Amino acid sequence: VSNAFYDSMKKLEKLKSSRELFIKNIFHELNTPITKGKILSEIIKDDKTKTMLDSIFTRLALLLKQLAKSEQITSKNYKLNIRTIRIKEIIDEASDLLYLEQNIQTNIKDETINADFYSMSIVFKNLIDNALKYGENIKITLDNKTIKVISKGKKLNKNLLKDGDAFIDDSNKNGFGLGLYIVGEILSLHSMKLEYFYDNGENVFCFGKVTDSYNKEI
Repeated sequence: VSNAFYDSMKKLEKLKSSRELFIKNIFHELNTPITKGKILSEIIKDDKTKTMLDSIFTRLALLLKQLAKSEQITSKNYKLNIRTIRIKEIIDEASDLLYLEQNIQTNIKDETINADFYSMSIVFKNLIDNALKYGENIKITLDNKTIKVISKGKKLNKNLLKDGDAFIDDSNKNGFGLGLYIVGEILSLHSMKLEYFYDNGENVFCFGKVTDSYNKEI
């Protein structure tokens, strides 16, 4: 039994090392053409084409960076840099990651949250993206120390927050399992929990703990 357990542990260690090497290689291989693409876009004379290509390659670089951070988070290798941040700044960053042109309706003003800026931006980005896919009239509200991402739409009839399930089977064209799994992992690192409920025709995802602009609990 002892030998079998030892062999199993060695196999798991090899699988983990192989996975990490594979993912690092993917990031490296993707980063090279993106970098070359940005360099080549600088020598194009047509301003409109140059601007478009620069935007595309910048977007790809941001997505690659986000994927790298998401991998670190899910593999428990991410170290939080906790500081006091205005929630509006995080919403703006998430909107930039999604290339949103419209402003999201919100009642949030100068309230702050003690969090890691980059990973919390991924939380907002994934929740906003989820709301865009499955609803309309999106808004982010602050209510009794709780942040809520709300959208009108049909009730999501799946066990979205199933513990430990990164890939939830979804017969629709848009999947939400992995995105919400990453959200859950990030919030767990912040000692927070993601909750979902359906109320009066609206899907609501919520979490918190929020402080005011003077860093006092509200």
